[in-house]
Amino acid sequence: MSFKSGHFKSNGRLVLARSNSPPMRRGEANHAVRLVQKALIDLGYKLPISTKKYHTPDGIYGSETKKIVWKFQYDQKLASKDGDVGQQTLSKLDDLLWSRGIKFSPLPNLPPGSPGSHTDEVMNSQQVVLETLGTSNPLRTINFTLSWHQLSTDRKEKITILGRHYDKVASAIFNNQIGVDINYGYKSFAAYSSPANIFIFSRPMTLSMNDRSAIIHEATHAVNDIQGPKVISGLFDEVVAFIAEALFWRKRAGRPKSQLEVYQVADQVAQSIISGDEVDDDIMQDLSSKVRQDPTYGPDTYGLSRYDGID
Repeated sequence: MSFKSGHFKSNGRLVLARSNSPPMRRGEANHAVRLVQKALIDLGYKLPISTKKYHTPDGIYGSETKKIVWKFQYDQKLASKDGDVGQQTLSKLDDLLWSRGIKFSPLPNLPPGSPGSHTDEVMNSQQVVLETLGTSNPLRTINFTLSWHQLSTDRKEKITILGRHYDKVASAIFNNQIGVDINYGYKSFAAYSSPANIFIFSRPMTLSMNDRSAIIHEATHAVNDIQGPKVISGLFDEVVAFIAEALFWRKRAGRPKSQLEVYQVADQVAQSIISGDEVDDDIMQDLSSKVRQDPTYGPDTYGLSRYDGID
């Protein structure tokens, strides 16, 4: 069962703690601890020692945090009153944050090397990418081939995407062949760089549908990189990524991602693929036009995309 509160959705360590494998205890220090401290503060508990140094939760599960966790367990009459954060405590925190409508405000970065610093955020985002590409990824069971004729240049191309390719991307991330990084000043929300073999995000990723679909979009570029070396049209490259993103939304939510025309047309292609029908060339031409008109992706659709492989 997924977390409901935005406080906890993005963190792999909390997923493990929720199943008591293992619970979080005194002596632990990481970004997950910061999120628990933040949740307690948002619910009205005070942690003056843990927030004194940085004026924000420090991510250190010390005696103060253990004491406040115990007080929360006592106040909520939980069966477990040990000061550890496991299934009961996380579930109750999650329920209260959700039922009271308490929104999560992102925590400020801590200095490099301190608990909850940039490195920890990157590791958590990497975990979100791996979970998105893992067993819950509906594209793992879909194989499709797309042909396209760019009328303006008379260029003809074909791309085949196999579901198992997403597993290969996940394996490459796990084996450090493909990296994950966060750059708060980055121009795009999400991107995949072929020369560097890296996913770049402008903020920490979460398990929301929007973030997962963005990961699928960029992972489709990584699929092309894994099949490299190859050179394809930048426009066709983005069209295929939009279709993969549309497939994700259609399979997971049964609808297009949004009312924007580019997603509506991409959804038409996705439905054809799911039904096993041949994709109409006119729809592909319409989608390519919509992608080029999109203010976010349009500038990246001119010229060629060059994939050199990940070895």
